[in-house]
Amino acid sequence: MPEASAARVWLGNAARAARAAVGGSALVLMYHRVIAMADDPYGLAIDPATFDAQMTVLAEGYRVITASRLCELVTHKRRIPARSVVVTFDDGYHDLLGNAKPILERHGVPATAFVSTGEIDTSRERWWDELAYLEGDARDPARYTLLRTLEASARETALDALAAERGLSRPTRVENRTLTTAEVVELARGGLIEVGAHTVSHGALGALAPELQRREIASGKAALEGMLGRPVTLFSYPFGGPDAVSSTTKAIVAESGFAGAFTTDFGLVFPWSARFAIPRCSMSALPAEEFAAQLDQWFALGR
Repeated sequence: MPEASAARVWLGNAARAARAAVGGSALVLMYHRVIAMADDPYGLAIDPATFDAQMTVLAEGYRVITASRLCELVTHKRRIPARSVVVTFDDGYHDLLGNAKPILERHGVPATAFVSTGEIDTSRERWWDELAYLEGDARDPARYTLLRTLEASARETALDALAAERGLSRPTRVENRTLTTAEVVELARGGLIEVGAHTVSHGALGALAPELQRREIASGKAALEGMLGRPVTLFSYPFGGPDAVSSTTKAIVAESGFAGAFTTDFGLVFPWSARFAIPRCSMSALPAEEFAAQLDQWFALGR
């Protein structure tokens, strides 16, 4: 009967709203780069002025908490304060220190930087940036999908072959470089930015054999701990969607001494969320008013 169906929907919505009101919720924002780029093939960059405006909105209208604090609340299933937001960055490009950190400091906004370690202290670019350069206008989505599923050495072989095929050298453009060891240490100095792990070679973990997943996860964690001289307790999954994160992946991360792990799946975080599959919201270069409206719209989903 239509009336009964409508009543069930209403009751379900009311129950969800009540749970959210009691438990609270948070948004975890996912950024990658804070830099002005003429060519941004993957849409990873936000220019510094726009990022500054977004951080102004957060500082003035929201409760910004650390990823560690959010994991603690989720672990103990405690209420999340209203309008809580967590700021995260993936990958570990150099502009996190040069551009993002000064803006975060100016607004007193804490953040977490998830850093993959394979290119630290080398001149190599991230493999996806190399791929975009080598393919040029003839970009092949299938090749990108394949490369993200390969073990690191096989991916290197594939990139060498593509460079030879195109008659090009593999690029080492300074604008795409990763942080150095000294810069990772400087990024974490002062405590406003906490550093989390993001594997070594940034592949889709779920496509790898368990022993390779374990190596990528443990080696990335150990490398960062060696640089920082303290435990690294947060993790984010490269690519982070269902095709890149299996139940085995989450189990290995849980066994590796992390307090929580972050996906790229969209959603709000509640006290009852799974702490090794915390969702995030991918951010784009929205002006301040649109940014605030977007956050409020997302928070409304939990009511």
